[in-house]
Amino acid sequence: WPDGTLGAATPKKGFLLSVDGGSAWEPAQDLAGALDGLPPPLPESSIPLGKFLTDLHTGKALMGKAHQWIWIDVLGLALLFLAGSGVFLWWKFRQRKEERRRGERLPRRVPSAFP
Repeated sequence: WPDGTLGAATPKKGFLLSVDGGSAWEPAQDLAGALDGLPPPLPESSIPLGKFLTDLHTGKALMGKAHQWIWIDVLGLALLFLAGSGVFLWWKFRQRKEERRRGERLPRRVPSAFP
């Protein structure tokens, strides 16, 4: 507060005020009465992080329980593509290395944006 009073809210003692910089704390009677008329707090509706990550991993968070198999199939295809492209790139690199070792030099094909 502007007059130097400190305020604190505690779960067991409610609102406390200190006028001496925090050495002594007294219950704040005027604030406690004002809060008694408020409705009770809503129940916590947040999802725990572990459950959210599990649902995201299985696809339940994106497509629901009934369609999570779609997510699993999409991820399976993505992994298959990544594995296949990795093997292909490894094979191409190895092929070029062999060609260089034998002295053969094929022109490097760079894709062009303009045909």
